Amino acid sequence: MGKLVVAFVALVAALGGMLYWLGASEPEIHVEIPARDLAPPLAPTANVTAPKVTSKKLESEVVKVPVAETTAATKLETTSDEFSDRIDVGIPDHFRAQMAACERDGIDPNAKITISYMLHIEEDVISASKVKIENSTLGNGELEQCMLVAVQDTRWIAEDMPNFKEEQDLFVRMRSLDKYLSAEEQKEAKERKNLDE
Repeated sequence: MGKLVVAFVALVAALGGMLYWLGASEPEIHVEIPARDLAPPLAPTANVTAPKVTSKKLESEVVKVPVAETTAATKLETTSDEFSDRIDVGIPDHFRAQMAACERDGIDPNAKITISYMLHIEEDVISASKVKIENSTLGNGELEQCMLVAVQDTRWIAEDMPNFKEEQDLFVRMRSLDKYLSAEEQKEAKERKNLDE
């Protein structure tokens, strides 16, 4: 019986030794994950500010926000009354307001001028080309030239206007231009008129 116990203990010790030896000699396995298999870092969810524009060159390189993320104005239908009103009243009034800055001292307030031009509305920009005098009773070439340039050089943005092109006529009576001046400019014009009288 004692021999059996001793043999059993020796067997257990031998098995334990073998297991220890197998564990100690087992090579370590390292697995490396290639960088391309790693998920890209998540984009930050905080507000991100655009870089400051420091030159005219950079302004042209600013990327526009996709249309889906903008709140762009809805374009007017060319068949709508509002569009017609802008073409017949709003846009001519804008040109007249620019013409009002021309010096008109000594000009008959009833004198008039008719200017023809090609109206362009393209990518939200309103402008005129082929500007010329059709009729004038101003009797002042310098004033006529100033008014031509005022129409030709005026450009402004109207985000709700669709692309459009049409020949237009602009009629202006000199006395009607005062309403486009500021209150101070109107006062000065009135004072000059009183001095002339």
